[in-house]
Amino acid sequence: MIFLGEEGSAGLTSPIGMGQGKFVIKRSPAGEKTVVNEMQNNHLFKDLKKSPTMKSLSLTGKEKLLLMRSSGEVSLDEISGLVRKIVSKK
Repeated sequence: MIFLGEEGSAGLTSPIGMGQGKFVIKRSPAGEKTVVNEMQNNHLFKDLKKSPTMKSLSLTGKEKLLLMRSSGEVSLDEISGLVRKIVSKK
């Protein structure tokens, strides 16, 4: 999974935050798909809760817990659902 910035004048784009925006999808020992970036997701959600978009969303309990994480692999389903909510609000 990769998050890309806007196209530049040359028509090219790159991952947001370089290695921070590029995620490897793994399977946990329990069989759940998880994602992790080059930074081990360190501070991935830092300050996200403060954004006006996030404050306007109705989050599930799992999504609130996800935002409290400071590092480590996260569920692909949970982060995908959160991203869909954020993108649909913009």
